[in-house]
Amino acid sequence: MKRESLRKSALESCNFRGHTMSRFNWVLIGKGPAGKKWHGGSFWVGHSDCTRCGKYVMVDEKPAPNGIDISGDAVALNCED
Repeated sequence: MKRESLRKSALESCNFRGHTMSRFNWVLIGKGPAGKKWHGGSFWVGHSDCTRCGKYVMVDEKPAPNGIDISGDAVALNCED
């Protein structure tokens, strides 16, 4: 499952930077009224925060062509705590 592998990769990067990440919160994007699918199909976006310094990581299961699938301060910067 792509979503799970992205989550694991994101957490590994955050742990390398010294962060202690909270549980991922997932949101399903692309469901319209009455459960009809969005024209591009539905996909998941996940978010987690460091419990010590507050930096975050986001995971986008289906990024735009010029987007990235893992982003946020927690993958780029060390924990400040």
